[in-house]
Amino acid sequence: MCVNVRASPEQVRSKLIQALATESEPPQTAGELLRRIAFGSALHLLRYQRNEAVLNLLARVYVLDALKRWVPEVELVAVSVVRGGDELRLTVRYREAGQPSATVDDATVCMAG
Repeated sequence: MCVNVRASPEQVRSKLIQALATESEPPQTAGELLRRIAFGSALHLLRYQRNEAVLNLLARVYVLDALKRWVPEVELVAVSVVRGGDELRLTVRYREAGQPSATVDDATVCMAG
């Protein structure tokens, strides 16, 4: 017997935010989760970067990498980065993977510097 359980949009959004907001294992640290140091994204490395075109490109690469690895059920549509004072705010637009006509949803991740 095969059961296909599909996550609700709220569960998918929660999973996406958790994957992006969790610090993964960069070369300098051991990651945020004790027994799963690879889980998460490298977005925390952007906190202290200057607000330049490269910041947006790196954010897109880091988001895409985390989504492919930890939330494969979504497809990235767009990433926007806004820096305000000590805060870095990323808005991620995504939809169900493989469904070009699926509804596009937004998730926002804020990181304080």
